[in-house]
Amino acid sequence: MSEPDEQLVFILSQDTKWGNYTIHPARAVDQGEFFLYLGRLTETDNWQMSPVEKQIFELCKGYEVSELYTVFGKDKYRTEQLFIDKTDEKTLKSVRAYIDKIVERIIRLIMEADLLLFLRESRWDNPHKKNRIHLGQERVKPLLGFFRSDENIRYRLRLSLGDEIIIPSESELKVITEQPALILIDNVLYYLIDNFSGTRLKPFLQKEEVIIPRQNEAAYFRTFILKNICNEDIEVEGFDVVEPEISKKVMLSLEQNLMGEPILELSFKYNERVVSSATRKPFIVELKEEDGQYRFYKLARDFEWEKTFVDGLEELGLHWFAAGYWGWQEKMLWAEAVEWVNVHLEYLKAHHFEFTQERLDRRFYIGGYKLSYVREESSADWFQLKAEIMLDNGYKFYLQDLWENILSGIREYKLKNGLVFMIPEEWFARYSGLLLFGHRNREGKIILQRNQSSLLDNEDRKCPAEINEVIPEVMPPSTLRATLRDYQLKGFRWLYTLYRQHLGSCLADDMGLGKTIQTISLLLKYKEESRRKDTLWVETPKQPDLFDESNAEANEESGLPPFYTCLIIAPASVEHNWRNELLKFAPSLTVGSYIGMHRSRMQPALMRWDVVTTTYQTMRNDIDFFSRQHFGIVVFDEAQMFKNRDSQLYQAVQSLQAEHFVALSGTPIENSLSDLWSLMNVINHGLLGNHSSFQKYFIRPIDNGFNELHLNILNRLVKPYILRRTKDEVLQDLPERTDELIFCELSSEQKKVYEQELSKARNQILEQTLEQAGNNRTFNALQAIGRLRQIANHPRMVDIDYKGSSGKVQEVFRMLETLAGSGHKVLLFSDYVKYLDLVAEEMDERGWKYAMLIGTTKDRERQISTFNTDKECQFFLISLKAGGVGINLTEADYVFILDPWWNTAAEEQAISRAHRIGQKQAVFVYRFVTTGTLEERILDIQRKKSRLSDAIINVDNDSIPLTGKDLEHLIIDA
Repeated sequence: MSEPDEQLVFILSQDTKWGNYTIHPARAVDQGEFFLYLGRLTETDNWQMSPVEKQIFELCKGYEVSELYTVFGKDKYRTEQLFIDKTDEKTLKSVRAYIDKIVERIIRLIMEADLLLFLRESRWDNPHKKNRIHLGQERVKPLLGFFRSDENIRYRLRLSLGDEIIIPSESELKVITEQPALILIDNVLYYLIDNFSGTRLKPFLQKEEVIIPRQNEAAYFRTFILKNICNEDIEVEGFDVVEPEISKKVMLSLEQNLMGEPILELSFKYNERVVSSATRKPFIVELKEEDGQYRFYKLARDFEWEKTFVDGLEELGLHWFAAGYWGWQEKMLWAEAVEWVNVHLEYLKAHHFEFTQERLDRRFYIGGYKLSYVREESSADWFQLKAEIMLDNGYKFYLQDLWENILSGIREYKLKNGLVFMIPEEWFARYSGLLLFGHRNREGKIILQRNQSSLLDNEDRKCPAEINEVIPEVMPPSTLRATLRDYQLKGFRWLYTLYRQHLGSCLADDMGLGKTIQTISLLLKYKEESRRKDTLWVETPKQPDLFDESNAEANEESGLPPFYTCLIIAPASVEHNWRNELLKFAPSLTVGSYIGMHRSRMQPALMRWDVVTTTYQTMRNDIDFFSRQHFGIVVFDEAQMFKNRDSQLYQAVQSLQAEHFVALSGTPIENSLSDLWSLMNVINHGLLGNHSSFQKYFIRPIDNGFNELHLNILNRLVKPYILRRTKDEVLQDLPERTDELIFCELSSEQKKVYEQELSKARNQILEQTLEQAGNNRTFNALQAIGRLRQIANHPRMVDIDYKGSSGKVQEVFRMLETLAGSGHKVLLFSDYVKYLDLVAEEMDERGWKYAMLIGTTKDRERQISTFNTDKECQFFLISLKAGGVGINLTEADYVFILDPWWNTAAEEQAISRAHRIGQKQAVFVYRFVTTGTLEERILDIQRKKSRLSDAIINVDNDSIPLTGKDLEHLIIDA
């Protein structure tokens, strides 16, 4: 506790042990002209201090012996006393520097807070008010002099304070701290200029000059004098200091830091001397010795000029780190750093930066480049491309030289001249497909199939891209007995464009948008623009004179290309629909139906029909005949039918010969990317390469990690040949569709059966050894999943003796009861015929009339007609595979999906039997899912796998294939 007359002062005094000046707080009593010193302030005094005084009090503890021992001596000396008595020179130097920093910090706090500071040189001294220490505003500048004579060099140091010259040995000057240098002159503290150590002053406190013997002068010139001429103004005698004319350059160098990362170093070149931007020495000095004479060349730096370049780098978004190095806020890869330099190269040149990279172990090409194409048509099916890269320095190489780098994702390509060319990032996406599918020759040319020209960007092409050529507003055929909607007209023109360019097409519109009529329009246009020598007489609404020789001769002389019979291949369920639609919309075409037991009788004259319709099964069975014919246009309806490249059907399709191929499919990718390859390999052979390469570069990378680069290449390749429109996009007048998931509980008896089967399946999978073949394991898993799915519908599907109920069947009939007798018509789809049979049994018991369409149905058309025309027939039971495509059932406004299938696209096809053009009512779709079963897991997995088809053809299709492991985990994790 302080007495009323006591106050706190701060005392500056010299520590006898360390040799430093230190400061401590003291109690004192004001005596008028002086303060009576009462002693150091201690913790026990309980003095009421201000926050600043407390801060100073705590800082003073930093140079107490106990604290210094903890910081510097504890690891070297066993006791504090040994630390004091035996301190080595290196430790002593560190201690003094540490104390100096604390003292300088305390002095700043005292001056800022206007506290009392006094020098006390004797234990008997009392602080006099007139001797209060203040801080001078000016900085003291050292004045050095070096005077060489025949005997020695005299080194003199004086100080400049304003207009006053101070000789240290003749003044009461005291060095308070060495770094930063603080000196005390007449009770005023002064800082010396930056980087000048107080240590250098101490020899001159006792003498005016330091003498260096002649025999030591060479070393003295090269070290001490050279160093000082760089920093201060000096007075010299006996040797020369020359300030020559200066030429200046700014240099920006690409370097590598200790972590191996790219960084930029800014330096300045004065004449031939380079100095880092980090150093602040005002002069660059070079010493030359000739015939015993010493001459210093002193170059004055232009800091104002240097700052303009520092500002320029900041303007470019660079950040200063340390030691003259500049970099980016976020870490840069080498490729990104080189790209940054190239992007900003014009700015750097305009602002006179000289870019270098001399110290790197590899040097990068910095500058512009131009990639140009020369395209040479070589045949109707392929062309040659010479892609030449010309660098600004005149070096030339070819795009095909980068083949390995681009396909491996390696950006650094070493040129033959030793420079490293950094491949632009966008080239990987832009040219990967070109290099992947192009064949290389020795002339630096890349050979591509014409149907792969979409791999070139428009800007890279020297001629219009055939696929994207804008065909004049070609009119629909005059013989078409229908008016096309706008989107159908666009679809017809798209089909026609590809037909004219001899490129296959896949019309992948949503079900119900009229793929049939767009295709018929193309067939009519083909007939309209072709000539035919003869045809076979058939029954059509208009009977042409089929053997009129004058007509044949007229056609011969017309100059039109020859017409060949067109072939339409469709599933058996819709073959009749094609005949009906052709008769309705294109009565001018002669149409033959190649089906039935006696179809072979048609073979001799088959090619005289305009159009022949047949089924996939028939075509496959009679492929020996079909493969010998040459057709005009072959149309594959529901083209996903031949998705399996190992099937006999695919082999048969491959062997067909035609001028042009058209595929129709709402699901070009039904189960996997292999489906897409199969389709494209038929309509545009070779477009996607061979299957093994396609698997390597697309299927595996995309399945494993949804590889964006490969996905984009695939998209670019197939996009010109697939046209996909959804009902939402083009049919604003289509009635609303409402979808709802209906979750059903297992009945108690059903749950017991399901859990027993699930446990059995789990055990079977877990007991399988790794040695078992993968196909075997997958087959076992599929079998188990099939049984579990059927039990989720009704256990009677796997156990005829089951007497219990089914939760799903109960829920289905609860909803059907609300619709019975209401006038609404309902489509009920299931993947299982057995399930439809169970539903039919229940309907029979209730006396409900229904139609049924499954794979074995013989009277398909009668079943369809009954449902569409008989008001008493409210319900239509349809198997997903037999009735999911090609049927118009717009009389129905309710659709029940009784069990979820892996492929929701197949479900969409089924729903589109009702929700399509011609539907006048809102459509309600209900999907029935049994909770706590695999049906829920199937939904989850398909949601996760829904992106692939979307990314390639912009279609909502979540039918990405499930692997064997996926199937096993469906059961294990259920």
